[in-house]
Amino acid sequence: MKKGYIIVWAALFMLIFGGGEQAKAWMTIPNGVPVENTLYSEGDVSMYEFTTTEQGEVYVVLSEVKGTVRIIIRDENQNMLYDDWPNEPSGVLLHLEAGTYTVRISSGSVSGSIYQLKVTYPSNDNPPPVRDSVSFEPNDINYVAYPLKNGKVYSSTFETAQDRDTYMFTMEKDGEAYLSFDGVSAPVMINIKQKKGPYGFQHQTEGDPNFGIDLDLKAGTYYIDILNKEWKDEPGKYSLKATFNALFTRDAKTLEPNETKATAVKMTSNQTYTGKIDHTSDREVFQFTSNKDGYVTITLDQLSQAAEVRLINQVGSINYPKIAWGAGKTASFTLNLEKGTYHVYVTPMDEVTKPATYRLKAGFPDKTPSADPIYDTGTVLTGKAVSSVKVYAYRGTVKLGETVAKDGKYSIKIPAQKAGTSIGVYTVDAAGNVSARKTIKVVNSATSSVSYDYNRIKVSWHGVPGSSGYEVYRSTKSTGTYAKIGTITSGSTVSFINSSVVTGKLYYYKVRAYRVINGVKVYSPYTKISSTKAVPKAPVGLKSKKASSTSMSLTWTKVSGATGYAVYRSTSKSGTYSHIGSLSGNSFTNKSLSYGKTYYYKVRAYRTVNGVRVYSPYSAVIAYTHKR
Repeated sequence: MKKGYIIVWAALFMLIFGGGEQAKAWMTIPNGVPVENTLYSEGDVSMYEFTTTEQGEVYVVLSEVKGTVRIIIRDENQNMLYDDWPNEPSGVLLHLEAGTYTVRISSGSVSGSIYQLKVTYPSNDNPPPVRDSVSFEPNDINYVAYPLKNGKVYSSTFETAQDRDTYMFTMEKDGEAYLSFDGVSAPVMINIKQKKGPYGFQHQTEGDPNFGIDLDLKAGTYYIDILNKEWKDEPGKYSLKATFNALFTRDAKTLEPNETKATAVKMTSNQTYTGKIDHTSDREVFQFTSNKDGYVTITLDQLSQAAEVRLINQVGSINYPKIAWGAGKTASFTLNLEKGTYHVYVTPMDEVTKPATYRLKAGFPDKTPSADPIYDTGTVLTGKAVSSVKVYAYRGTVKLGETVAKDGKYSIKIPAQKAGTSIGVYTVDAAGNVSARKTIKVVNSATSSVSYDYNRIKVSWHGVPGSSGYEVYRSTKSTGTYAKIGTITSGSTVSFINSSVVTGKLYYYKVRAYRVINGVKVYSPYTKISSTKAVPKAPVGLKSKKASSTSMSLTWTKVSGATGYAVYRSTSKSGTYSHIGSLSGNSFTNKSLSYGKTYYYKVRAYRTVNGVRVYSPYSAVIAYTHKR
């Protein structure tokens, strides 16, 4: 505050204000700081001066008055601007040019008067003191308006009756602004005005503690003036939150700010959103865009108190409400809607004494892309998506790639992923609408080919979700030409028997899935290659019995396609087996055996192809102990 200075103006007072009054010291009043003073007798006068350095608002508040006082305000040419005998706290808002002005306070009471005076004015020479971080004072005029952050709650008090708090915010684009007031403990008058423009709006309350003001504004800077209309035993209190069309940072947990269409939470179909209603006048706004005509289901549940959910379309022709009457209740509805953008409002039905929680979900036709199956060897992810949308692929929180859909399709280069890995694909359109995720699992590309008989090979592979069937290809060289040898017409069948193969010849196999779309097969990539030979089956049903005092006989079931059999023996089950005979039949006599000794036998079949024996696997081992 600048140091006051004192000048005796007795003669000037006589000329300007009339004789018979006694003037006290004349001083420069500090900007935005209340000054208390006492006039000791009737006719006693105090004189104040202030200088504005630019055109603008000046707010003069006279409060804490005891006795009768008169206030006169004049400009430097002695033109009277204001004259009043207030019998209660009063405030006057003046719009003044740059210049010097005087405020004269005189007592009309024989025993004198007491008062508090506060003048807030635009001045570079005598600026207001540093703003109080709690009350935001001084903030009585546009010049010292407190700048609001988008979606932040501000709580303050009125210093005196007729105290005036001024805030400001800037709309970056035309659109909606929502002001929520809560815990207002005194009647107030609220004025909203445009800094450069004709817009003006006024709202008065007679003690309503909670209310919201919805505004449709042009881009620009606006002021909010809050005037305390009544003085009670203690200063009035209030909380203010302004949400407007400007840059903001959303809280991931509370989803705030989300009170307007511009700050609405953009919903993903069938995803749940958990939010919190902070005050009675608070509201939660969500937005979704339906990609085509169809049914939309809205569900509001897990409430901690009663709330309403309301769906509104862009033009307001659809305005559908549903109420959940109490904690734990559910409000849900399904509507058949045209494609377009819709907003969902969640508002409390009762006074909010503590933050109220809820959960919201909307199911609607959106721009969810398709995703073609991909093997663990694949590095290109493909699918269908609405043209021009951005398509993103993620493994959990790890971004694998992105692209822009063209001609209803997309193709994203990604690193090869392990079999079983989940990949999520979603789209974001130009308006910022995020689609639901299409999740696929990376398919194991391995195949298995095993001998099924002397002239048949079984090929197996891992199923591809959503496939209509599979095609099996074969070659006699790993890098040779592969010919299609079979078509499976069921997506759930994942094996194929290749018949009429040459025993002992090495074959290579690979498989690809297909999906029939509009009568046309759309193919997946090929699996990995596997290879094997067809060999006879292993002999089964081995039986042994004593043939003579020195021999035993061994029999088994004939093997299809076998030319003959080879018999092997050992004196320990896991020892070295020696070849003891070959024959074309399915029985064998082993001679020259010793009493009390145990022998172990196994057999394998063979098929002769071009003079070369192609053997089967060994049979199971059978033990025989020669007894007397």
